[in-house]
Amino acid sequence: MGGDTFVFDASTAWRERVLDFETGTDLIRLTGTNASRFADLEITQATLDEGTGVIVNFGNGSLFLLDTTVDAINNTGNFEFA
Repeated sequence: MGGDTFVFDASTAWRERVLDFETGTDLIRLTGTNASRFADLEITQATLDEGTGVIVNFGNGSLFLLDTTVDAINNTGNFEFA
């Protein structure tokens, strides 16, 4: 059984939260964002109300991934660009 694909479109997503992302299993698909490749992303460690995780900034929006680290998510295999 495969992982989940979380789809984020810049026209509807500005500051989204993903609470159950599994690195190496799940996929983040970015469409209509200012990021067209992995190098366009800014990934930083953060603590929000939900807990500790990372913020992935894609230029015209961002998302928060709970319970992961920059080292774990900092891999092209976790992202797809459309």
